[in-house]
Amino acid sequence: MILLNHELIQYLIRNSMNEELLRGQFGLEKENVRVDEGGRLALTSHPKAFGSKIDHPYIQTDFSESQIEMITTTLNSIEETHSFLEALHDIVSLELIEQGEYLWPSSNPPELPSEDEIPIARMSDSIADDYRIELADKYGRKRQLLSGIHYNFSFDEKLLRKLYKFEGRGENYQAFKDALYLRVARNFLKYRWILIYLTGASPVFDKTYIERCVSSSHMDDNMSYYFPKMNSLRNSMCGYRNAKPYMGSFHSVQDYVHDIAELINRNQLLNVKEFYCPVRIKTAKGIDPLKELLEDGIAYLELRFLDLNPLNKIGISKETMKFIHLFVLLMLLKVDEPFEQEDQHVANLDHDQLIMNGIDACLKDQEKCVPMKDVAIRCIDQMQEMVDLLFSNSQEFQDIIDSQRQMILNAALSTSSIIKSHIQASSYRKYHLEKAKEYAQESVHAGYRFAGYEDLELSTQLLLKALLSEALSSPSWIEKRISCF
Repeated sequence: MILLNHELIQYLIRNSMNEELLRGQFGLEKENVRVDEGGRLALTSHPKAFGSKIDHPYIQTDFSESQIEMITTTLNSIEETHSFLEALHDIVSLELIEQGEYLWPSSNPPELPSEDEIPIARMSDSIADDYRIELADKYGRKRQLLSGIHYNFSFDEKLLRKLYKFEGRGENYQAFKDALYLRVARNFLKYRWILIYLTGASPVFDKTYIERCVSSSHMDDNMSYYFPKMNSLRNSMCGYRNAKPYMGSFHSVQDYVHDIAELINRNQLLNVKEFYCPVRIKTAKGIDPLKELLEDGIAYLELRFLDLNPLNKIGISKETMKFIHLFVLLMLLKVDEPFEQEDQHVANLDHDQLIMNGIDACLKDQEKCVPMKDVAIRCIDQMQEMVDLLFSNSQEFQDIIDSQRQMILNAALSTSSIIKSHIQASSYRKYHLEKAKEYAQESVHAGYRFAGYEDLELSTQLLLKALLSEALSSPSWIEKRISCF
């Protein structure tokens, strides 16, 4: 049961910390598969125009040579982060059009060749290459092509300092900060199924996907396959997850590091990157994560379960980003709950229950059936109360919450239902290829316009986009140049 911590909320109100609560640092990482004119997986190499595919700060390859990853810098607002990703998306799209390729807009892969024909990314680094080969052997190359968005977030440092004064129980500041992020992570893991329902956007997949999943599903046209109530293949048992539901403790950094290290020592995980938890605690450097967690503590949270939304050009809208931010705040301001290993197990069951049976399914940890829809609405009600108390003047937040409430009350309004209905009026391949080409043309038409900087003079927009484009192959100075504007 989600209950707000009213004592904490009153402290925030008394100290006029409403605006500080909304501040933070944001980042997005987005994967897209490249396809050819016919919607088939592009088997070409990572475009040379994008520079180094292993250490470029903004555009890299992921598992496959055919899979591009776009990474924003860390920014202070959702608007800036969304605009930065859109600028990257536009520049990548314009380059791909020149070689007759497009960004596939779904988390689920396009028409695929046989497993051994899917090209694994070659990184000119034997350790990185060996890791990808081991992943391919362990999970299969088709599964590795599932793509999505990672939403990275950290709280404003001034806010954390003030919360430390209020909530600190004698521990040092870093220990308090770690405990706060772990609390939010625990809450997120318990209630992630609500966000998976609201953001799930991969309900249908191609007949060339993993045969076991295709053979056990339904189809309408011998090309487009689905499970009746599944809204996110990527988050399902046919998606990309660990072979077993590995569990790391989220009670302390020390326990978390110990548990992940044990999984690696027992050869259950290749390294820390293979711990595919829906929520990851992250360090600032990320070079040696477990060591850095012990020495430097948690820097931010990474939400890893977001599908690409084919209804949006870059796969995510600003409205969705803002709702996720409100959800983060709710997880911060709710009363903490136990989250032992059994609770993690139940959270995983709830995750799968939602995926396979929809929002009308029952929570798994109840003696009697408690519909997920009822709990999700109570969560929205608590979010509404939070907004009324802290951000009562924000009509935008009111509208965002209301739209999510309607998606819960009427499953036909959910993103996955809308996408599925469009596919059923066409086909999986045709629908997504048309979207890919439509969005590519939008990038062409926006060629003169730098997303998020439309208020600047046209000549300044052109210069700014030229600087970013040039920086794709020589990126070290881009942030300094952008700051000049």
